[in-house]
Amino acid sequence: MTIQRVLLIFPAALAFTIGLLAIFVPKTLMLIYDIPMSDIFIQTPHFIGIITIMGLALVGLGIICLWMRTLTDPKAMKGGMTCMSIIMFLFGLESIFEPFFIKGMTFNIITVVQGVIFPILAVLLFIYRNQKIATN
Repeated sequence: MTIQRVLLIFPAALAFTIGLLAIFVPKTLMLIYDIPMSDIFIQTPHFIGIITIMGLALVGLGIICLWMRTLTDPKAMKGGMTCMSIIMFLFGLESIFEPFFIKGMTFNIITVVQGVIFPILAVLLFIYRNQKIATN
């Protein structure tokens, strides 16, 4: 189960980092994603509220990842890793399709990297969800 615990560090770190940025500096996070400043002020305060709620959800996801590292039951770890792989895959898809839904957002290096890294991480979490595979 050591490889499973190591793999769970990555989504926890990513979720905490993006979540804390979304909670404390949502406008800066939107600038990192190349959303023009004029569109940020048009979409404020509702858009800022949505991003803050997303940040809270990501921090909660990071806490769940850290908690999953303490699991000793193989069935619980398998189920948790399956859920985490689905969540990471959906987050990767979200970052690919995000520019189509948010006004003013364009494809940039962060959305492309998220669109590649998160699905790869999802596949790794799904492959190593079983303890027998992880110990071989």
